[in-house]
Amino acid sequence: TYSVQAFLKPLLLPSKMGFVLADGSRLQNNFKIDKMEFAVHDTSWQPVWGTDKNIRDRYNKLAVHLSEKDSLKRKLIIEFRAYNDGVAFRYLFPKQANLTDFKISDELTEFNLNSDFDSWWIERDFDSYEKLFQSTPVSKIDATQTPLTCKAESGIHLSIHEAALTDYASMTLVNKGSSTLLECDLVPWPDGVKVVAKAPLKTPWRTIQIAGKAGDLLESHLIENLNEPCKIEDTSWIKPMKYVGIWWGMHI
Repeated sequence: TYSVQAFLKPLLLPSKMGFVLADGSRLQNNFKIDKMEFAVHDTSWQPVWGTDKNIRDRYNKLAVHLSEKDSLKRKLIIEFRAYNDGVAFRYLFPKQANLTDFKISDELTEFNLNSDFDSWWIERDFDSYEKLFQSTPVSKIDATQTPLTCKAESGIHLSIHEAALTDYASMTLVNKGSSTLLECDLVPWPDGVKVVAKAPLKTPWRTIQIAGKAGDLLESHLIENLNEPCKIEDTSWIKPMKYVGIWWGMHI
C-alpha cells in the first residue's frame, strides 16, 4: 500500500496497489524488497507554449524493486516521485524470463481518501468526455473519468489523473460502496482484457496534484513534467495563436 500526506495532514489513507493477470495470478503480495533507490532531481526546460517560459522539474524519487518469494520470482518495480505540487507513481515490469508476453485483467490501484471530500467529476463514458460535470461528496460518485478534483474541509485541493498514457488502457475510477475509497478501473478491450502487454513495460503515471487553494492546481506543471519530452527537435516554426470558431466546421 501507499499513503499521502500534505500540509502536515493525511489526504490518502493506505491504498492498495498491484495487478491481476489474465491467467488468474496476482501481483499484489508475497513480494520481497530487493533494493530501494533514492534520487533527487532538479532541472528546468522551456515549453513551446504555455503559462510559463521556464518550467522547473524538481522532485524526490524512490524506486522500490520487488521480486516474488515463490518459484516464479517475477519482478516488479514501483517508482514514486514527490513534488512540491503533488505526487506520482507508476509500475515498471522489467525484462524477465518468467513474465514476457502477458495480459492484465485488472489494476488494483486505489485512492483511499481520508474523508468525504467535496468533488467535481464527470460520469464515466468509454465513448466520449461530453457529459456534464457534477459536484457531490466523493461518496456519491459512481464511476468517473479523470481528472477528478476534490476539496478537503481544510481547503486543500487535490486532483487525481494520469500522465504518459502510452500503449496502456486509460484509467477511470469507480466507487463500489458509496464510500471514500475509489478504485482504478481500466478501459477494457472488447474481450474484457484491460492491457495486452510485453515486458519491459512502464505503466502511465498515477498523479495526485495537491494545492492549498484551487487556483494553484491550474499553475501546476506536474503532469507536463511526467509526460515525455517533445520529440520535435526544431520548434521555431510553431507559432501559437488563438482562434474563435466552431470546431466541427473548422476542421473540414
